[in-house]
Amino acid sequence: MNYLFDSYKSKLLTVKEKLYISRHIKPNDKFKPCAITIGNFDGIHLGHKKILSCLFNEAKTRDLLPSILTFYPHPKEYFSGQKQKNICGFRDKFSMLAQQGIRQIIINKFNKDIAKISAENFIKDYLIDILKVRLVIVGENFRFGHNRTGNINTLKEIGKSNSCFETISIEMLRDGEYHNISSSRIRSILSKGNISAANKLLGRRLSISGHVIHGNKIGRTIGFPTMNLKIQQDCAISTGTYAVVVHGLKGKALPGVAFLGTRKTLENNGKMLLETYLLDEKVNAYGEIISVDLIMKLRDEEKFTNMSTLIEAIEKDVQDARYYFLKHGL
Repeated sequence: MNYLFDSYKSKLLTVKEKLYISRHIKPNDKFKPCAITIGNFDGIHLGHKKILSCLFNEAKTRDLLPSILTFYPHPKEYFSGQKQKNICGFRDKFSMLAQQGIRQIIINKFNKDIAKISAENFIKDYLIDILKVRLVIVGENFRFGHNRTGNINTLKEIGKSNSCFETISIEMLRDGEYHNISSSRIRSILSKGNISAANKLLGRRLSISGHVIHGNKIGRTIGFPTMNLKIQQDCAISTGTYAVVVHGLKGKALPGVAFLGTRKTLENNGKMLLETYLLDEKVNAYGEIISVDLIMKLRDEEKFTNMSTLIEAIEKDVQDARYYFLKHGL
């Protein structure tokens, strides 16, 4: 299945070029010659951006389509049987990839057939025969194929012997002398609620976007009307209350307080939700696409015994957020 993701479908995607997305590739699929990188790219952190920047520039030089091949579920998730938490959802990932110059994403199902395929056959059957790859750019520690036997040398040797594609290896980006910047490291940091440390490794503010939906409207009855977003249920961000900055409304950045969690005090359905209260604006935002930047964690999610203690906690959250923005600005 092929479809397009463009600026008409996401107001937050500022690039004009269309992003082609293909799912479940088959031997008879038609692909244009491309430059490709392979991986999950969860969060699009600084290390990812180093690879993506090289991919975009090299693809442009060679007049190739800058592309990504990724698998779902994540191979680690497939082999462990445990659901992996993700830094960002598909909407945000696709939007960020497009902003980095990617024009084609191939999402293939990871199953027992893919798990058993040798590195050599993966290159021949997928990269050469189906995807028409002319350039591969991956990180220096890239492994693939059955039992992860394939590596950079495998790609270089087969690509050169078949005169089909060139391989470029990108050195891992490190934070300081020893620590690699990786999605798994950022997930660990986010689980502890350290947003500022995560944002440093991401090279941007961690953001969640989506359509504003109708909720149960309890917030407006207690003086704190919120804009609700459905988010990925396997979110890697620790639950709690955050000082946030909202984009997509009134043509400017707006300060706010957001609750990320399952609303233990009000409901018991276990569904993750992001509820954002604007500090200084009242906006009818239903149906709008907004982006919420998480700036600083104020407290963990709690289950309050009654509504009055919940309101007191929210009032303190608002006070703490105001103090933060007064001191640091937006």
